[in-house]
Amino acid sequence: MKPHQEWPTVLDVYEEGQRATGRKNFGPPNLGLLHPGSPEDRRFRGMFGVSAHVVVDAWKLMEFHGVLPDNPQLSHLLWALAFMCTYPKNDKVLSTLLGNRDPKTINKYMWPFIRAVFELVDYVVSCFGLWILFFHSQYC
Repeated sequence: MKPHQEWPTVLDVYEEGQRATGRKNFGPPNLGLLHPGSPEDRRFRGMFGVSAHVVVDAWKLMEFHGVLPDNPQLSHLLWALAFMCTYPKNDKVLSTLLGNRDPKTINKYMWPFIRAVFELVDYVVSCFGLWILFFHSQYC
């Protein structure tokens, strides 16, 4: 498969992460240095549970395997990751975390991405690791 021209970049993911959490002001983004362990990277990982690089890789994998939802938007993937990372008690808490967006809108767009991420399990989970775990539990 040839590379898709519309794949998000790591910078796109960081910027969308700021918008998704209501931290994006109008004007150019002030992300600072973007390297593992930087303040922006720690905030991003704390909210979404993964690095921006993993988000880009997941997007590419979903597209490559044909499980990317219809009319995908990066913000919707980030909403799904935030939900899976924080697993808030109710829709109001999730809405507050995501910049006071409408809970019905969040649910409408996040669940197709949660299903798409689940569909990748056959491509990213190692059967060898599961075999080692089974072997170890049986004979040790």
